Amino acid sequence: MMTITDYTADLERKKDLVAVTKSFLYAINRQVMI
Repeated sequence: MMTITDYTADLERKKDLVAVTKSFLYAINRQVMI
């Protein structure tokens, strides 16, 4: 069973992953544009 802390940490990791993915895609899009 997950505790609130585990759940929050898991959410933070997912947010970080989304942020990394978005910045990665943004960088690729900029490379394509140039």
